[in-house]
Amino acid sequence: MVYTVGSPAYNRACERAADEIRANLAVGAVAEYLDGDSALEYLGEIVKIHQRAGSITADQVDSEVGIYLQTLVDKIVDSNMYRVAEENQS
Repeated sequence: MVYTVGSPAYNRACERAADEIRANLAVGAVAEYLDGDSALEYLGEIVKIHQRAGSITADQVDSEVGIYLQTLVDKIVDSNMYRVAEENQS
């Protein structure tokens, strides 16, 4: 089946792809969506947040890490959703 971009079927396929990516990321399956250098860069950002722990509370660290991770997941989903939707239609 070939989807027309913007059609309801295409939008549903993209939503399913986004859900699939989020589920995979939730169990640690990142290799399909990130190269090693990017993964290390993102890990480095989390470490930087934790290094600030002396100047902010543990709750603030947890909050900042959570916000960073949610932003990262959204970025990964956005970067891969269309590719995964196309792969799933094959």
